[in-house]
Amino acid sequence: LYYPDTVNLYMRYINSVPEQIAVHLYSSNQEVLKIARTLATRGNIFYDIKENRGRDISTLLVAAYEKIKDYEYICFLHDKKEHAQYLSSDVAEWIRSMWDSMIVNEHYIHNVLATFEQNKNLGMLVPPEPIGEYQSHWYGDTWYEDYELAKHLAADLHLNTDITRDKEVFTLGTVFWARTDALASLL
Repeated sequence: LYYPDTVNLYMRYINSVPEQIAVHLYSSNQEVLKIARTLATRGNIFYDIKENRGRDISTLLVAAYEKIKDYEYICFLHDKKEHAQYLSSDVAEWIRSMWDSMIVNEHYIHNVLATFEQNKNLGMLVPPEPIGEYQSHWYGDTWYEDYELAKHLAADLHLNTDITRDKEVFTLGTVFWARTDALASLL
């Protein structure tokens, strides 16, 4: 979490995670972690400060790297915020869709975990694409300059995947459930 003014929204979701599931909450902002502690209504939350470097994915691949290996499944979520007032309703809907599709309540979370257990070849579950008046801000050429880099990275990691410019290979928003074994090459 990064934005102090949105912690309340996200803690409502985090508080719905069953107690037997650990939550690792990262921020580069001590104030965010302080607010989160005051809003927590469940135990088994670990509060970690991280360097304010990189974007959301650096938390997963750098800050949380050692902890991820302790789990069979992970759910990776992070906060979002609109940076232009005209996008506020679209971004609010996108946030709701992403977080509802990941950890809306205890029953939903147990169903996600059961889906992984029943489908041993399933590596990742992602939320649906965002909807809204300004979808074009999110879609279009979302590869930007990263297409060639992704092809080289996949080759370096010996991934057996079909990377084509016209097909996205990852969820928009970097929010997902994953079997940690499926992330092994990347980690």
